Parts: sequence; C-alpha cells; structure tokens
Amino acid sequence: MRKHFAELKLEKFKIYAFIIFLINDSYNWITIYLKYSNVDNFYKTIKNSIKLTGQQIDMTRFGDDFFNQLFSLFVNWLIVGLVFLFIFHFIMYVLFYKGKRSAYMYLISVGIVAGFSFLLIPLNNISNFNLNSLIQLTQAITYLYATIGLFKFLPENKVKKKLQRNDNNQG
Repeated sequence: MRKHFAELKLEKFKIYAFIIFLINDSYNWITIYLKYSNVDNFYKTIKNSIKLTGQQIDMTRFGDDFFNQLFSLFVNWLIVGLVFLFIFHFIMYVLFYKGKRSAYMYLISVGIVAGFSFLLIPLNNISNFNLNSLIQLTQAITYLYATIGLFKFLPENKVKKKLQRNDNNQG
C-alpha cells in the first residue's frame, strides 16, 4: 500500500477519491431514499412508534388522508435533506480538489466513520450475507482506501506553520 501511494500522483488520487466518495455517497443517498420513501415502511414505523409509547391509539380515527399527508410531508423533507446533503458534499468535493485542508479533514472523518460502519454492518450479520452485504464491504474497502490516501496527501496546516515561523522570528 505504501508503494502504491508513493507512486500515485496527487492529481490522480484526487480523481480516484472524488469518484469513490461520489459513487459511495450517491449509492447511500439512493438507498436511503428508496427505503424511507416506501409507504409500507412508513406505516410500519408509525405503528411501531405508537406501540413503543405503550398507549392504545386507534389509528383509524385519524383517517387515511392524515397518514397520506404525513407521508407526503415526510418524503418532501427527505428529498430536501438529501439535496442539501448532496450540495454540502459537492462543495466539500470542490474544496478538496482545490486542496483545502478543512475539506480533507471532513472527508477523512466521513471515510473513517463510513468505512468502519460499512465494515461492521455486514460482519455483524454474517449468517445473512447477501448482495447488499457485499456492496457494503466494497464500500468499506473503498472508503478506507480513500481515507488512507487522504492522510497521505493531507496538506500542511498553514496556520500552524505560520505560528511556528512567528515563534522562530521572535525567538
């Protein structure tokens, strides 16, 4: 791995990392949308939430129209949230490509959390290993690969370097 990153040029790595994060993030956002915009899952969640409260609530008194409107509201907010997330991540990708340290640090955080999460989720349910588990393991490997590269190519901390120069000039 060291040899690979030693031979890899920064610009080529930026393209690799951009593609890895964009594909993985897009897959995750689509998966979230498909799972949570499903009306049957929504009704199951509502019913389970009511059961968890321990109260006996007759859901028929609300009428179908109430739950349809609630579901529509939920899906609209889900779309808004995913669009904002996409915009934020796209801004981070652009800042990363421009070499901004804050974007590197953000993507390192995302890579560590997502990499280990997608590694542990399928391993936690190894007896029910399926295509989704394989996709998650692939995501884990690619996120962790990109994270290692981000550490390798992390720009210097300009503020820290400037403070060190000032200390050297004063001393």
